[in-house]
Amino acid sequence: MPVHPTALLKDATVTECLLPSERGDVRIRKYPFPYRAALAVSNDCDSCSIEIFEDWHGFVNGTGATPYGDGLGLEVGDSFWVFAGRSFGLPLYTGFADGSLTPWPHAERIAELGRMGWFDTLHCFGNWNQDYKSVRHDLGTRAEIERGLQLMQEKGLKPFVFVNHSWSPSNIAGPWGFYQKLDDPNHPMHAFDLMQDFGFRYYWPDYAMEMAKFGDQLEFADDEELRKAIADYKNWKLIYRRKEDRRDEILDFAMEDVDKRALFLAMFNRTLVRMRALDGSPLTVFKRYRGAWAADESSFGKQASRDNLDGLEARQGAVVLYQHFGVTRRTADGSKKRSLHPVLGELSVQAWRDIAERHAKGNLFLTTTGRLLDYLNLAEKLDFTVDKSSERWTITLSSLENSAEWSLRPSEELLNGISFTVPEDAPEIVILDSRGRILDLERRADPVHPGKHAVYRQWRKLEWIPPTSS
Repeated sequence: MPVHPTALLKDATVTECLLPSERGDVRIRKYPFPYRAALAVSNDCDSCSIEIFEDWHGFVNGTGATPYGDGLGLEVGDSFWVFAGRSFGLPLYTGFADGSLTPWPHAERIAELGRMGWFDTLHCFGNWNQDYKSVRHDLGTRAEIERGLQLMQEKGLKPFVFVNHSWSPSNIAGPWGFYQKLDDPNHPMHAFDLMQDFGFRYYWPDYAMEMAKFGDQLEFADDEELRKAIADYKNWKLIYRRKEDRRDEILDFAMEDVDKRALFLAMFNRTLVRMRALDGSPLTVFKRYRGAWAADESSFGKQASRDNLDGLEARQGAVVLYQHFGVTRRTADGSKKRSLHPVLGELSVQAWRDIAERHAKGNLFLTTTGRLLDYLNLAEKLDFTVDKSSERWTITLSSLENSAEWSLRPSEELLNGISFTVPEDAPEIVILDSRGRILDLERRADPVHPGKHAVYRQWRKLEWIPPTSS
């Protein structure tokens, strides 16, 4: 009979929760220097027009004048579709995957920003010609996935984050799947190998959604505090799957208890969870925080409340917020639908200003979903060696090339902001990449870790470009 995580983890320890990125007194910093917590906004493109997109991104990403005041100059990405199907969003093409296609009038704007790194997320391949009420599974083929990948390749787009779109068979969900077929080896749409070869690395299935606990990677003072938090945790969605009849059943993870402990601890307090796809391939799942509300603009101020962000910073956590800024929604009292122009309500504007202030103070790291996941993954999995002498410590990084772990971005991009902590009395620190090249570094006292110095590369933000007059 499947064991529940609270029973297996009743004696969990803080040591078990530590990331395996330490080599004695040298470790990769959880986030780039000087930040103590991290946030990304994972926005699904449903119902988003180009006007809606430019409206809120102009304020959040740009620096010019907007209806909300001067732009904040933040690094917040977005998602897109390849095929629009019957839905309204941010596609490259109108039409269905198995039919004739017409370029979307604003596809080149999406492609231009995508090549610059702003669109690192695919909100599945788009909407398929299917009956949502019966959730038909006979639609969709591997050839249609190949077509979608080829169309992105032709545009020079290389997204590496994949986010499920409701009821599309082109979704991926590993052990949680019931309508998702892209990783099902017994379905004609199976193409998970093509996804990996293309460069996708991080997948969000429907069940990887937090409803109450704000953030992962949280720090706990001692074993007692950790065990109480585990006992109080009620949102173990990732140990269940939905069956064809829409009822949930608990999953029986066929592994030794030591591996189950690691898996359940990741489900509880890691942004990234390592699983297997339905075809047996390694699958890296990431979690998104929704909260108790619908994931649309009306809830953003509640998701990113001061209390939530204060707690995230205090516990040095990371969170990926789940949003649909383009979805039509009702007013706070539920009385009537609110106009999408302007897109952001007062509470959202206040929340974005608060985020910008925290970021400017060096407390809250903010970047696109994919760039955050890559950094978290490197902080956990990047191997390195340390060679010490009295005059110098040399840190040599393992190869980043063609990895099945993190994205296939160039190593210069992957090492953006890479930061280490070392004792404050450590001698000169030199960091070499896998080819023996010395990385340009800075060194300062670490405001998050007393008695430690941070040795780091400055984080380089993406450059936002406003739309042209055309």
